Amino acid sequence: MYRSLVIVDDFYAEPLRLRQAALALDYPEVTGTRTFPGRTSATPILPQGFNETVAALVGERLAPPASPNAFHGNFRLTQAGETGRYHVHVDPSGLAWVGVIYLSLPPDCAGGTAFYRHKALGLDRTPTEQAQLDRLGLPSIPALLQRDGPDAAAWEHLMTVPMRFNRAIFYKPWLWHSAGPGFGDRPENARLIQLVAMRYPQ
Repeated sequence: MYRSLVIVDDFYAEPLRLRQAALALDYPEVTGTRTFPGRTSATPILPQGFNETVAALVGERLAPPASPNAFHGNFRLTQAGETGRYHVHVDPSGLAWVGVIYLSLPPDCAGGTAFYRHKALGLDRTPTEQAQLDRLGLPSIPALLQRDGPDAAAWEHLMTVPMRFNRAIFYKPWLWHSAGPGFGDRPENARLIQLVAMRYPQ
């Protein structure tokens, strides 16, 4: 028995202050095809006790990722019309928990984070045995995502955790999921989330 999804409302004591700090960060333009829609902040913001709070909420011993490429504590801004490479994806296998904290204001909130089942596999998560991929003629999970990740017809939508201001959701990185659509025409009314990526201690 284990937890795979945790939802926490009113995560931050002062979310508006963090939101203003997040909007003041630099969000570099992405060149080429975006893996994920939107732009990611160049730097993170990790308030004191952030990592310990996440670990306590999911009930496991956790540590921050070793690589800054995990974007732990960074923010992502996604405006209407911005798209990424994949309709559905999973997160790196070296992580123990991932998540997002919604920081769009209540009048702007729309969509959320959607979870899926892969129709051919019949699984709501990545396969645990290579034989499951072999039956599809695929050598790896990246190969599956390259083929089926952009194809909405390959997936069955299971549920969406609705976006709510200052709501945090944490989930296992192997769950098939996708970000909700972007919205707004400027940073102040766009989809704004904080990214979470935690690993097990070595």
